[in-house]
Order: sequence, then C-alpha cells, then structure tokens
Amino acid sequence: MTELTVCAETTTTTTTTADDDALPVQPFTALRAAYGMLLGEDDFLVLMGNPRGKQMMHTSWLHGSGVIWGFDVVRDKERLRVRPGLAVDRRGRELRLEVSQCLDLAAWAKEWLGKYPPKDGEDSVNAYVVAEFNSCLDRPVPALADPCDVTRRHDSPSRVVETTRIRIIAKRPTPPDPKAYHRLRVLLGLRPANPANDADVLAALDQVRGAQTQNRPAELLRQFQRMAALDATQRRPGGWTGDEPVPQFPVDEAARSTEDETASGVLLARLVVPAKDKAEVRVLPLERPVLLPTALIQELLCGLAPSIIGSAEARDAGGPRLLDVKWASDRRSVELRFDGRIARNSWEEDAIEISSVSPSGQGWRQEHINKVRHKDNDQRVVVVRLDGTPAYSKVRVLVRGTGATPLFGRDPFVPFAGWRGGPPGSAHEGHDAAHNSDLPSLTGNAEGN
Repeated sequence: MTELTVCAETTTTTTTTADDDALPVQPFTALRAAYGMLLGEDDFLVLMGNPRGKQMMHTSWLHGSGVIWGFDVVRDKERLRVRPGLAVDRRGRELRLEVSQCLDLAAWAKEWLGKYPPKDGEDSVNAYVVAEFNSCLDRPVPALADPCDVTRRHDSPSRVVETTRIRIIAKRPTPPDPKAYHRLRVLLGLRPANPANDADVLAALDQVRGAQTQNRPAELLRQFQRMAALDATQRRPGGWTGDEPVPQFPVDEAARSTEDETASGVLLARLVVPAKDKAEVRVLPLERPVLLPTALIQELLCGLAPSIIGSAEARDAGGPRLLDVKWASDRRSVELRFDGRIARNSWEEDAIEISSVSPSGQGWRQEHINKVRHKDNDQRVVVVRLDGTPAYSKVRVLVRGTGATPLFGRDPFVPFAGWRGGPPGSAHEGHDAAHNSDLPSLTGNAEGN
C-alpha cells in the first residue's frame, strides 16, 4: 500500500487523526430533550449521529458510490498527480479532496515491482488508486479535566474535519453486489439471461414483446415493477448472514481497509506497471464508478421517449395477431390461434394460403383448401382443412393482412396485424404472417406423396 502526499506547491494544516467514534452514526436513535435535563457528551453524540446516520444510509443504499466531479488522475512528468474532486464512498460519506496529491512514479514503480512481481507469463502488474474517507481532530479548546486523568489535560479538540486519503493498493476495490437487481438488468438487456435460473425474467420479456405496440410501454413498466420487487426482496447488506444484527450499509461493516485492499473506498484509476526497465506506467482513469445528477438522468430519459412513445401514425389499430400454428396428427388440417376474434368468412379468397416446397428442387405446390371455419364460439382459433396431405415435407402457411382480400378481425373490424409483437397495423393496412413447418412423417420418400 502506498499513500500519496500533498504536492509541494500546495499547503495544508496538520491535525490529529480521529478515530471512527469521533463521528457518530445513529440513524435510528434520536435525542429527546426535556426542560431541565442535564445533557452530557453521549447526548450530543446522539444529536449529531442521527441526521448524519440517516444521510449516510440514504446515500449508500439509494445512490451508491462513485465520483461526482474531478479527481483527475494524470501523469505530470515524472509524478502521478491526483487533482481535487468530490466522491461518495460505499458507506455514504462524502470524499472531498481540496488540494492535489502527488507521487514519484519511478521510485514507486521500482518499489511496487519488488513487492508485487509479475506472475509467470505476464509482463506487467496492476495497481489501483483509491480515495478513502479520513477524519482529523482540530480546534482544541479548554475543557474540564477528568479527575482520573493523571495528565490533567485541560483542552480537547472541538472539531472533526472530514478529509480524504489517496492510496495505491494491490487489489481492485470490490464492486457493489453484482447480483443486486439482476432481473432488472436482464429485463433491460444489460445482462444475458440464463434459461436455467431466469425463467421469471424470460416470462416477463415475453409479456413485453407480446404486447401490442401502444400497450408495450405500460407492460414494460408493469414487468419492471414486478422484477424490481423481486430483486429488492432478495437484496441483502454485504457480509450479512442473518444471524447477527442487521448492518446499516450495503458494504460489509465488519470489513476493514488493509495494506492491499480498501473496505469502502472509491476506485479512481488503474495503474499498469510494466516489468521492463524505464517503461512508463500507464494511467487508466476511465474504469472508475461515477454518480450522475438526478436532473441529468431526467433529461437522458426524455431522450428515449420518442422511440417508446412513437408518433400518432404508428399507433396500432388493434387488429388480431397470430399466436400459434399447430398441425393436426393427420396432417390434413392446421389450427391458427389468434389473440382476437376473427371475422367470419373474411378468410375467403386468398386471405389464407398453404403451400409446400420440394427439398430436391421440384418447386412449389399450392395446396388446395377444402374448408375454413371457427373452432368454437370464441372465434379466436381458425381451423383450415385441406383436401389431402401436403405434397412435400416443408409446408408454409401464409396469413394475409395486406392486399385486396386480407383477413379481418371482428372487434375492431380492421385487417389482420401479423405476428404478436410485430410492428403496428393500421385500420387500412395490416401485416402478413408466414410460418414454415417440417412435416417429415408425411413422406414415404424425399419428395413426398
């Protein structure tokens, strides 16, 4: 571990380092003062610790950690320089660096390689620049001496100054829980789905894709809320097993910073230290986490609105959509299942076509349709009966929503709109839907009947 020091061209005051108890954190205990009550040191610690603890808890759980502004990490000739900036650590504490801090890169790299040599087959090692919370005691004032204190100390620091320490460590800071909000990340395409473990998310995606265009934003919101509820229910503080008191922050509260790693610090940059003599250390500052202002997030969301909302002309007219194509065991009839009711006899002429193609180059055969009917009174399933089995094994079903004689829905009375999840159809023009099936059991040879 290496700690950077204040650059020579800047000045700062020196104070005494404070321990963690100097800044109390008590988000769920508040002072109840009463007339005539004597207030001691513990009471004032509660008074300070309540708002501080609530702010830290709110920030760490709802905003996370990262750089807010600044904290440039650059090579400045032979030095590494970290410029002023503001960040929030994983315990919700603000990290403010007021003056630049520097390090002699050549001397540091030599010492670092001696302590952390490259592994076999590697020609460099990594190091990580982190910002950590620190605090110092300041402004000593006269105070009553403790009768048991043999030193008879008569003054005590009256201020705790929150500062930031810049260190270089060997281990990359542990990122926030990678499993947190897994379902939401899969739902929005930020992480691939695992079919073995993500059945609930895949079902939610099917619901969103299957919704009509004008209903898709509302369906996405509904599934977003469902997945968020599941993710939040399963979220846990780091390191908590359930047997001990509930921690206050997402980070493991039992963790402490060591020489090689940080418990709650913020990554500022990765340093690549080459094993080759006189080779320059590379500074990679773009791997840091960053927190964005809420106002900016609002504007970014508005940038997506046109693609989600669409124009008035793109609004779907509500025509029926094809859900499934299922052949009967005798291969002479096929059921077409729709999400809306189909207008009787709108399938006449060429609204539904069935054909088959030869796998050996004999071309297409247009299959003759004997009869088309509703399967039942629900009128959402249409049964198409052929004169015989298809001529070839590759069979194509075409349902038309375009042209002179498209299939029509009953309510609303508009053209067939295509497959579920497809582009919107209008009251004047829908979309065609095609489905190919392999029916090898029909054939006694490669060519079919």
